[in-house]
Amino acid sequence: MIRPLRDKIVVRPINRIKSHVLEVVMQEHPNIGEVMAVGPGEVDRKGRLHPNPCEIGQIVRYGTSGEYLTFPTVDVDGTEMIVLSWKDVVFVEEGHAQDHE
Repeated sequence: MIRPLRDKIVVRPINRIKSHVLEVVMQEHPNIGEVMAVGPGEVDRKGRLHPNPCEIGQIVRYGTSGEYLTFPTVDVDGTEMIVLSWKDVVFVEEGHAQDHE
């Protein structure tokens, strides 16, 4: 596994189960994933450490905007992961793991 620095987190993208009732034809970018590694946090100008609020194992939603907002990817043991700042996380899901593959 890799160790992210500062405010960065490593996320394994999850493909969500799409509705069978309504099918929309458009390219959808993954925006949900499981946190696999967490950096220690950021140090402010006064030298205080602000810990990273994300935790390993959380299911998070992060912002995407097609080709305008992209995150670096890294291959970890054959699995594609993305590296992003915790500030790019929109929210943490609680109790909805059954909706994802």
